[in-house]
Amino acid sequence: MNFPHRVTVRRLQQSGGQAVFADLTVNQEAFVQPLDIESSNILNQSFSKGSYAFLPITADIHENDRIVWDGDIYDVKGVKSYKFGNLTHKKALLEEST
Repeated sequence: MNFPHRVTVRRLQQSGGQAVFADLTVNQEAFVQPLDIESSNILNQSFSKGSYAFLPITADIHENDRIVWDGDIYDVKGVKSYKFGNLTHKKALLEEST
């Protein structure tokens, strides 16, 4: 699978008694794709705010992480691993952060 984009994965960390998002992985390979109208309706996501990110199967990404791509911040709503021969990857459902 081709991963033409580079993203930053952030995870919630405790720092000085506060929970803050800190960079976990910088320059992570990914392919970010906006949701189509049908998927948006099925997943109950706003068409303009929902996206998928496809990442290598080895990527450290979990639900409730954040992805920063092209200056935009996305909340990770879910992650699923797919293992199909050469096409192993993770697929993350993203929602643009407000």
